Amino acid sequence: MKRCFKILSSFIIGLSIIMSSIPTFAAVDIGTDVKKIYGKDRYATAVEVSKEGWKNTDVAIIANGLGFADALCSTPLSKAIDGPILLTSQSNLPTDTKDELRRLGAKRVYIIGGTSAVSTKVEKEIKSMGIKISRLGGVNRYDTSLEVAKELSKFVNINNIMVISGEESTQGADALSVAPLAALNNMPMLLTSKKEMQSNIKSWINRQYPDNTYVIASNKTIDDKTVADLPRIERIYGKDRYDTNLKVLDKFNFYLEYDNVYVAQGTPPGTVDALTTGPLAAKKSSPLLLVSNKILSSQKSYLKGITANEVVGVGGMVENNILLDSAQIFDNRIATKVKSMTILNRRNIILEFNGIVKESPANIKENYEILGTNIIKSECIDGYDKVQLTFKSDLTDSKISTLEGKISNVVGKNITIGFDRKDIPVKDMVTDKVKPKISNISVLDFADGTGANGVKKKITIKFSEDVNEEDARNIKNYKITDKNGDELRIVKIEFDKAVPSEVNIITPSVNDTSNYKLEVKGIRDLSNNIMDPYSKTISLKDTTKPKVINFEITNTSASNIVFIDITFSKQMDEKSATTVSNYIIKDSTGKTDSKMIKDIEFNHLTKDSVRLVIENIALDGTCNITIKGIKDTVGNIMEQYDTKLVLNLNRPNIIRPVPYDNPDKSDVNKFVIRVEFDRTMNSKDVENIRNYSLICSKNNASIGIESVKYDLNTRVATIVTKTVTEEGDYTLTIRGVKDSTGVELKQEFVSMHTDTIKRPEVIKATLDESNTRSKQITVDFKEKMDSASVRDTRNYVLTKLTGNPSNPSEVESVGIDSIQYKDSNTGCSAILKTKDFKSNGKYILAVKNVKDKTGVGVSETEFQIEIKDIKPQVLEVSGILNEYKFLKLNFSEAMDDKSVRETSNYILKHIDSDGNETYVSINAINFDGEREGGIVISLNDELESNGIYELTVEGIQSKNSYDGMQIEMEKFDFKFRRKENPVNNKDVIIQIK
Repeated sequence: MKRCFKILSSFIIGLSIIMSSIPTFAAVDIGTDVKKIYGKDRYATAVEVSKEGWKNTDVAIIANGLGFADALCSTPLSKAIDGPILLTSQSNLPTDTKDELRRLGAKRVYIIGGTSAVSTKVEKEIKSMGIKISRLGGVNRYDTSLEVAKELSKFVNINNIMVISGEESTQGADALSVAPLAALNNMPMLLTSKKEMQSNIKSWINRQYPDNTYVIASNKTIDDKTVADLPRIERIYGKDRYDTNLKVLDKFNFYLEYDNVYVAQGTPPGTVDALTTGPLAAKKSSPLLLVSNKILSSQKSYLKGITANEVVGVGGMVENNILLDSAQIFDNRIATKVKSMTILNRRNIILEFNGIVKESPANIKENYEILGTNIIKSECIDGYDKVQLTFKSDLTDSKISTLEGKISNVVGKNITIGFDRKDIPVKDMVTDKVKPKISNISVLDFADGTGANGVKKKITIKFSEDVNEEDARNIKNYKITDKNGDELRIVKIEFDKAVPSEVNIITPSVNDTSNYKLEVKGIRDLSNNIMDPYSKTISLKDTTKPKVINFEITNTSASNIVFIDITFSKQMDEKSATTVSNYIIKDSTGKTDSKMIKDIEFNHLTKDSVRLVIENIALDGTCNITIKGIKDTVGNIMEQYDTKLVLNLNRPNIIRPVPYDNPDKSDVNKFVIRVEFDRTMNSKDVENIRNYSLICSKNNASIGIESVKYDLNTRVATIVTKTVTEEGDYTLTIRGVKDSTGVELKQEFVSMHTDTIKRPEVIKATLDESNTRSKQITVDFKEKMDSASVRDTRNYVLTKLTGNPSNPSEVESVGIDSIQYKDSNTGCSAILKTKDFKSNGKYILAVKNVKDKTGVGVSETEFQIEIKDIKPQVLEVSGILNEYKFLKLNFSEAMDDKSVRETSNYILKHIDSDGNETYVSINAINFDGEREGGIVISLNDELESNGIYELTVEGIQSKNSYDGMQIEMEKFDFKFRRKENPVNNKDVIIQIK
């Protein structure tokens, strides 16, 4: 069942679980079952979780059970392949894990992490079982998360991505918290450090073009700068790991079903169980709740109202009381402990629970253990909240005095609780020799409805223990006399079996309430111990504290006005009953509004009730009301009363759909949005531009609001945004706006889209002719532009057309050295001074990201520029290792065949260490087949390692002609020596500057 209402909607519980095979409980009307799954250690627990979710499977995942950082992001892959996560140590495969792989019939295993996480020894052992291995690992946990994501993308379409902290300090808690939900939505989980995301991970995310990138962390855990370049970011986080868990469950509650709720420990070492529970929770579309050493108030508030069929605790680290307390939130009828014990006789005791238990496990005698006894029968009695145990032999006095034991599988499968007579109330009907005593006497004035004279006195006698009903009802055991010795008539005796330690004596009312003698005798306890006669002077003045006996909420036809009718147990003092400060209403966050109680109406007829008139403009949802400090007519202060009430705040709404004009409908790049409200709003709030924000989904940029105008007659607000800079989706957030009565609009989100942005135009690019290697290019814009973006050299890219775009190393790029901004009446120009061109040819100048005065960028525009007057030059001289009769030259472009082969164009001179000069003969010139523009000079003699060489090259022409003419190269002079022991071709030649 999908969760349809938000109050049923967020939630819980994922557990690393290990499960023992315990029989299924018989059907008793308890809405929520409780179960615990665990093994002797984390490895065995993972196996029990696997058994819970999979009868068999072809594929499983193996991860390191101690340093499990690499496996944090494996749950989505586990869901995609429909296989469990099992654990191993680094160097040894546990027997439990090995046996589970056999039981599953696994044919393939993914090992998560490198050999430092899971060794090759473990890999070989798995292979020896006939199982194929796929290892997903990188140099660190971040790389591993990327490898897992890439593998996931082979099985599912990636529409959304989660980014989680991989820092050691987070202990993986956030990753564990979101894992089942990420798996349900086929979202890969990528890890990052706080300050920097690896470039390979960032590139991969951007290539997926996700609809949303969910960052599960605040900027204190993952910096804003770290994820700034990611698409469509949405952060989800809370004040701590447990609050984050709730925030994530609330965000993705639509995808969850609540038949099962899993609970796991949120702090190490128990978090490893949450790791292996994630796939099981995902498989069953169930929530995973992380817990500490107690259920937090925020978790209780969040879970209240949810219906869960079963709460499952995973791992030995989840304490029984945590598991039972969480289950009781879903169903407050279930038993969590033994409340009291009755020793009927030496062969039978009755254990009373604080809720109901299921009959089948309660009737299994093996589920009870009391040291030194032999239990032959257990039987569930009296509405399934009591169990009677029968013993084979009589209990001794010594055993009765120290009675304690353990109960397993009764309050929950695999759950053991204890009981001890020292810690719970005990009715000992065998060895008890203590006489009952009167512990307290209170007096109450009450009207019994018999007319004006129908006021009676109720004298409540509380005994120290439960007493015999027959004795308690015997009117002869009670006597009340006044100071003159006259006996006060006792109208009747009241005894309630539900409260067997109290007796109410009803007498007529009296004017003089002091100096009455009360005598009580003959009352026995349940062990037949008879009380000592009681005789004391008491006052019959009313001493009973009033209390609330009825609390009722009535909605009215008026918006946000409700009546709360409160009835007290007796007549009350009007002044204190109508004092506003005696009634305190707070929401779940502690927020209150002292002005919301507009009136308190006192019932003058009965004097025992009031009506609160509530005008609520601030509180919404489940609230707490405290009533205290109110007195009755004789001055007794009431018992403090606390209860919950739901205030459904009738908030103003936006009438949808919201009409808006796209930027392409006007001459400016602005949205014009018309928001109609369902009631009259506060004009000042509506027209406050700080109550609106516009975010572009494409780059997460915030667009300001220029103006808001509100029409009281039509209830329409016209919102004009500032300049919109990108096409795509936008979200308008409206918050803090109140209606005319002061009720605030719930935060609203309005989606918008535009396909057209009016962008500034780039008119032309003009090359200024010059005979230098650096050039000047003038780029003209149709309008005045932002000078800073015009002068940003990164906004201009100049590349040669002959390059290979698919291989950046082969693309010849020319840098921009400086840019001058030139303004004119009609537009502006950017005068680009380039760095040196190396060769002639056709180049592409790309102009992008240059913005106008409003921040709108140009559409990327390309211009073709042809360079014709750059003389070819020698770019590099090198040798050939171990073949010192050759020199290799690389020209800046392809050269003319004839002039290249003309040896007279090359002069090589050697100068020895004594200064003697000799010319080295050149044998031949050939083209180098490895690259265009490369040649090999073949020498008659080897290059010597002593002395220096001077090479001169000139007179060679380019292969290409420009304007019908070939261009002759620049004269090239190069001085070098030959290295004595080179290690590669480039190392042969060492240039001498």
